[in-house]
Amino acid sequence: MELEQLKQQWEILHKRLDEQEIINKQLMGNAVKGKIKSISNENWGGLILVIFTIPFIWIMQHNYKGLDTNVFYFGLFLMFFSLLFSIYSTFLFDKIMKKKSILEREKGLLYFKKINYISTFIAIVLGIVFMIWVTISMHKQLIQTHMLEIAILSFVAAMGFGIWVTYKYFRKINELHQNISDLKEFEKE
Repeated sequence: MELEQLKQQWEILHKRLDEQEIINKQLMGNAVKGKIKSISNENWGGLILVIFTIPFIWIMQHNYKGLDTNVFYFGLFLMFFSLLFSIYSTFLFDKIMKKKSILEREKGLLYFKKINYISTFIAIVLGIVFMIWVTISMHKQLIQTHMLEIAILSFVAAMGFGIWVTYKYFRKINELHQNISDLKEFEKE
């Protein structure tokens, strides 16, 4: 009699455990979907920001003629490069996250992270070069208007803000990668 009751209790516990595993898998899947949507929205938002920044820079240069022509076109080149990379990166991320296989998603995300780390390093270096070049080319104007310190502080603040936003973005990508890895391990069991 006791053996039969133990078997029944075991079956009930096993059934509850299976139900809990299904719920956990659904929760993990929902967490992954939420992070994918958040990162995708950030990608599209960045792309839109770059698209609107290019005409703004063009209008500012042609209305105020503040920058040296070479500096302006170098900055414009950087913005177009950023636009092209943003388009590529946004569509690549969306393509990777539409894959059905968790393993394919994880491999694609590793590639995505790699190219974004490289492009971020390049963007920081080129951004610093651009800011120094702008400061040097406008040095006389900035000194005459007593704006040199403000310009330097603005450049440092802009670079700091950009690095902070990028850090948060990469933290989200790393969390997504961890969630995908956890989901992959969960499916193996």
